[in-house]
Amino acid sequence: MKKLLLSLTVAALSVATTYGQGRVAFNNQSTFNNADAITISAQNMGSAGGLTGQGIGGNNYSVQLRWAAGTITGQAAFEAANPLASAAFTGSGVFLANTGDLATFAGFFDAGTVANIGAPGTYTMQAQAWYNVGAGNANYATATGNVGRSALFTVNVTASPTPVNSTIFPGFQVSAVPEPSTFALAGLGAAALLLFRRRK
Repeated sequence: MKKLLLSLTVAALSVATTYGQGRVAFNNQSTFNNADAITISAQNMGSAGGLTGQGIGGNNYSVQLRWAAGTITGQAAFEAANPLASAAFTGSGVFLANTGDLATFAGFFDAGTVANIGAPGTYTMQAQAWYNVGAGNANYATATGNVGRSALFTVNVTASPTPVNSTIFPGFQVSAVPEPSTFALAGLGAAALLLFRRRK
């Protein structure tokens, strides 16, 4: 009898734990408004990464969702909160089209439900996208091609049986990662300006 009672308790706790986990529908297709699409900026990789103004697509881009509990208003504070991240999503099963004209619904995706966010409540989230073709481009942090991320936004994360809420965020652009030499030149320029001001 004790074993049966223990088994039932463990099963109930397991169900309660699963039941209490929040989830969100990760997509940007709820409006099909071009302002909500992820597009390529004027600073781009050329035709390989898509042309200026085109929407990104599943043939060469990935998207990912990041989140942290509570309402966070600045990027530095968000990073300091050690946000969690979903898997990377790509391909024709996620994106509505390949990289191309917004009229084909390029720039829009539906990655389905991201589960195990945490306890239901308010979360600050951010979508990020990057060019994923070639060595070293498996994730946002190491990507050498076009990258970009949305503004921070909040979502009320729910658990079943409450209906799942969708991520709604303004569109953003991806652009080429500056070369290290660009950073070096910028640093030298800043140092020269400081030296010049000091001499005055």
